[in-house]
Amino acid sequence: MIIREIQDSFVMVTQHDHALLSGEIAKHFTDPYFVDGAYRADVELAIREHDRGWIRLDDAPIWNDRDAKPFSFMDYPLLPKLTHYRLGIDEVQAQSEYAALLCSMHYCSFMAGHTPEQTEIVRFMA
Repeated sequence: MIIREIQDSFVMVTQHDHALLSGEIAKHFTDPYFVDGAYRADVELAIREHDRGWIRLDDAPIWNDRDAKPFSFMDYPLLPKLTHYRLGIDEVQAQSEYAALLCSMHYCSFMAGHTPEQTEIVRFMA
C-alpha cells in the first residue's frame, strides 16, 4: 500500500493500482528503448504486474501501532512481504520468465542496503 497522510486521514493507493498505471505509461515508451522491439511485451508485462504480490496484502491493510498509521510497502513486516513477493513473481513467471526475472530484480533492488545477517532476505535473493 502506498500511504499518504493528510490532515485527519490517509490516502491509500494499492500497489497493484500503481503498477497498472505504470503499465499504461509503459505502453507509450518509444522504440529506442527496445532493440528491434525485442522483449517489449515482456517488459510491459513486468511493469504492469511488478506489484502483483501485493494484491492480497493490500486487500486487508494492517495497522502499525508504533507509528499510528497503516503499514506501507516500505515498513510492512518482512516475512509476509517476502512471501508475497515470491508469490507475485511465480504468478508473473506463469506468463513470462523474462518478466518474472525483471520483477525479481526490482524486488532485489530494495534489499541492497540490508545486511547479510538478515536470513529471510538472503534466502529470498538466493
